[in-house]
Amino acid sequence: MINYRPSWLDSDLEMCRDTVCRFIDKEMAPLDEEARERSNVGHELWLEALATITKVTRSFVDACMEALISGALDAATASIAKVWASEQQGKVVDECLQLHGGYGFINECLIVRMYADARVQRIYGGTSEMMKEVISRRSRIWESV
Repeated sequence: MINYRPSWLDSDLEMCRDTVCRFIDKEMAPLDEEARERSNVGHELWLEALATITKVTRSFVDACMEALISGALDAATASIAKVWASEQQGKVVDECLQLHGGYGFINECLIVRMYADARVQRIYGGTSEMMKEVISRRSRIWESV
């Protein structure tokens, strides 16, 4: 086995990678054959995957909050957290809405309000496109060093 470690893989990304690998090994691999026979992964597995995405995102945001409190959070990392969290929120809520089917589009249903709230997250606090611009400027600075 080759023991290769990319230069960009920091401890946070490694923790995220390990969490996803554990989830795949523990939750997805045992159900793979059954899922292939049904040609779908099932609602239970989707819910577990969505819960894992939520936990990973929460851990990253918590780490950013600690950095903010200690004065170590830079604008690019804050932008990464905002883009990642708002995009993941949109994906998770969209999947949950799909699980509700047509009922999920009725205004009295909580999920439709959550969907509308998730859509606006990409705009306020700085649009995702503006956050990506801040992130790309940091990348250009790193290239010149």
